[in-house]
Amino acid sequence: MPLFAHLEPEKGKAERRSSRRRKLRLEAGPDAASESRVIVHDLSERGMLLESAAAVAVGETLDLVIPEAGLAKATIIWNSGHYFGCRFDKPLTGSAVSAALLRSPPAPSDEQRKRTIYNAVAELHSLARQVEQITDQVDRAINEINAKRGRSD
Repeated sequence: MPLFAHLEPEKGKAERRSSRRRKLRLEAGPDAASESRVIVHDLSERGMLLESAAAVAVGETLDLVIPEAGLAKATIIWNSGHYFGCRFDKPLTGSAVSAALLRSPPAPSDEQRKRTIYNAVAELHSLARQVEQITDQVDRAINEINAKRGRSD
């Protein structure tokens, strides 16, 4: 189950540090701004796997705000596209990890998954019909152009 978070620059402190720091707040919901939205795919006592469109560099430090545990520091140790792995400077306690994971949204039920799939398939069918209509219009327009060319030659 993913956790949602919000990545933000730490105001007023970056210029005094040798490496860039940001604050990661786990309590932000999935409606956070897309450029700062972070999904925590995996959280353990020693590190975490994050996904975000934010530009994050290896070696960058994150200040992680965990509601039940307070502030924890993590360093980006690798990145691949929108995914990046972090190692905590000091391991989290098992209870802090459990409490954070309990804040994650519940997994969707089978009925919710089926409804989501049904809606996606219905939308794809609708788009396919629209593409067919546009294709027919383009074909008619091409035929008209070719017919006019044939009369003028």
